[in-house]
Amino acid sequence: MAPVHPSLERFRQDAADIFQSGINAVNAETAFLNACQLNDTRLQIQDTSFDLSAYADLYVIGAGKATADMTAALESLLGDRITGGVITVKSENPIAPPACLLSGGETTVTIKGDGLGGRNQEFALAAAIDIRDENMMVVLSGGTDGTDGPTDAAGAGVDTSTFKKALDAGLSPYTYLDNNDSYHFFTQSGELLMTGPTGTNVMDLRVLLVGGV
Repeated sequence: MAPVHPSLERFRQDAADIFQSGINAVNAETAFLNACQLNDTRLQIQDTSFDLSAYADLYVIGAGKATADMTAALESLLGDRITGGVITVKSENPIAPPACLLSGGETTVTIKGDGLGGRNQEFALAAAIDIRDENMMVVLSGGTDGTDGPTDAAGAGVDTSTFKKALDAGLSPYTYLDNNDSYHFFTQSGELLMTGPTGTNVMDLRVLLVGGV
């Protein structure tokens, strides 16, 4: 193999350095802190200023890939001034337990059987199978209008013990899932989410609670 010319090696390093500089330039936490300054009770975000003393509560709400890093930066800046909030991030940016993850929107169901259920009950039943070997996890999925499919339930909630309890009771989660019969599964396991009509219809909502390890 012919030796690489020293100038090519330098070019390779330059290309790598430029790539890394680009990443550093858009680092969410660094960019946020560069754009924000806190002077006593006044928060300056670029050209806009906010007097935090005028607000009784301050909540942080965010979603997207950079949200976790930006929230960490904001917390380091504001500390106890933050009352609370909620953020959602993609799975590539996991949050260490204990954690609460929220997901909105409607899932889809592939109909293979002739059972009874809805997309939220189907999601919960599939989740019960997926989390069976985890520790301290709860998954709840429901329609905010109080109905899920052609049933009287809004959805269902499961935890890491659901799968084993079902087997002990002679119920096969796989069989019910394959038959799209989540409603009858949860009727027997006692895990249906029953709210009745809520008078609203924002979206389907999924809640995942992960306990500390």
